[in-house]
Amino acid sequence: MTQNNIVTGEIASGKSEFCKILSKLGYSVYYADKYTKMQYNKENLNQLENIFEFKIDLLNIDYRKLREIIVNDSKKKRKLEKFLWPKILLSIKKDIEKDNKIQKKKFCFIEIPLYFEARDIVDKILTPNKIIYIKRSYESRLEDLIKRDKISPRLAKNHIDTLKYDSENYNKVDYIIDNNLDLNSLEKKAKNMIKLLETGEVIK
Repeated sequence: MTQNNIVTGEIASGKSEFCKILSKLGYSVYYADKYTKMQYNKENLNQLENIFEFKIDLLNIDYRKLREIIVNDSKKKRKLEKFLWPKILLSIKKDIEKDNKIQKKKFCFIEIPLYFEARDIVDKILTPNKIIYIKRSYESRLEDLIKRDKISPRLAKNHIDTLKYDSENYNKVDYIIDNNLDLNSLEKKAKNMIKLLETGEVIK
């Protein structure tokens, strides 16, 4: 049976870059954000419009606008997560099982930005093997978020401060990957983590 490993971390911490490295190393990676966007479909449209309280054009979805609403409205955020998380996770699980039938692999990785907020249902559906936390400085995340999303420093700061994790969550993870250097350093840390998962040894 494939062991499901969760990759998480705060916004703009480098989760996707880390997962790209894992993919390059030959491991299957599933991105929760991708599965979230797949749920914006005709079947779910009425419920989504009820949550956001406006019409959604499925042919021209402004995901940035939707995210800003969720960041600033905790009530809508809770409703959306309660509605979408089971669908997202079951879709991921289905794809993992399908891929495992084609080519059985010991490990796979699932990037879930808000893992700790949805931990109970994630653990119930995906039964994670290990939790990997990508850690990066506030200043680096702020700078990258402004560039990546082309938003103002004020809005970027609001996103980071609203979606921040409690420091006690560090005690709930298996690996903390410090991502404050360059991609070469991040790749070495990814290889070390894989080595630990495989054998318990660390690459010197």
